[in-house]
Amino acid sequence: QPTLDGFEDIEVHAALPQQLTFESQPLLGLAGRTLSPHVVVAIRDVYGNPVSQVGSSVGLDAIPETAVQGTWTASPDSTGRVRFEDLKILQSGVYRLRATAHVSEAQSVSVVSDELTIQADAASRLAFSVFDPPATGEISERPWQAFKVNVVDASGNLIVSDSSTELRLAVSDVLEGPEDGTLAGPNATLSFFVVAGQAIVSGLNYDVASRLRLSIRDTENRFLPLVFEVTIHPGTTAD
Repeated sequence: QPTLDGFEDIEVHAALPQQLTFESQPLLGLAGRTLSPHVVVAIRDVYGNPVSQVGSSVGLDAIPETAVQGTWTASPDSTGRVRFEDLKILQSGVYRLRATAHVSEAQSVSVVSDELTIQADAASRLAFSVFDPPATGEISERPWQAFKVNVVDASGNLIVSDSSTELRLAVSDVLEGPEDGTLAGPNATLSFFVVAGQAIVSGLNYDVASRLRLSIRDTENRFLPLVFEVTIHPGTTAD
């Protein structure tokens, strides 16, 4: 529009994104929890002007790739800052965050953060490890195959700091067969202790052909029990 001095105002916009900077980034977090402080990335053009025009955006990703939740792509505000306020990383480990802005279809600019350590959250439940408990067994002196039980957080991360939880295994139901069988194990109480978040359950046997439902509980009743079934065959080979 014309002005009093006869000149028109000129609106000057920032150029294309050329510089990204992490202005705020967490160094430590808990698995499954929102990262704090929130990640803030400044986006600037080649002259240092904040880039805030419509169509500009910054995407984040974790290095190495991992399971995440939240909004990992956002647009800058009027000051050229992109704020990520609901980021979650679900797996414990050491990561870096990479911020990327696309200048064109063939060109992008990116920056990598300092290291971010994600620790397991509070112990939440029991879980079978990679090797599930046996589905079948046999009546013999040879015990069933061993399996592992983990103490994990809500996202499934192993609580390596736990070396005190005691687990006990018991027959909760006899689904088929006589009810006078005996579950034998490496000790009279059928108890197993967690070491670095993991207990190895081994040395189990049962002396009657049956189909059983077994349960594993912690002695302090902090977690829901794990339940599984085993079919005991007379003289067959364990899976």
